[in-house]
Amino acid sequence: MLPDPTDPRGRCEVEVARVVARLTALGPRRVPVAVMSAACRELAGLQWRAEGRPGDPPLVDVAAHGWVDVVHVLVGDLLEVSPEPPELAPAAEVLTRLRRDLP
Repeated sequence: MLPDPTDPRGRCEVEVARVVARLTALGPRRVPVAVMSAACRELAGLQWRAEGRPGDPPLVDVAAHGWVDVVHVLVGDLLEVSPEPPELAPAAEVLTRLRRDLP
């Protein structure tokens, strides 16, 4: 097994892949909506700040089968911000916690 990356960008990339794989394995019926909603709210806030947008992001409210796409989009948008934003480190922590909280 390869060691986990230590830089925030690498950690986000690895953790989002792990979260997506876990969500896919769970399937929509077993996805913990409250856990996903809380984590995606945090990720959306980080992505919103990284892009320099004022206020708070809109609430994320999707059907259970949509959480994989939400995670992909939020993290993908955050990774696209240039220059690399400081919000990547807390996003990696959110993703790690989310992965651990998934059944």
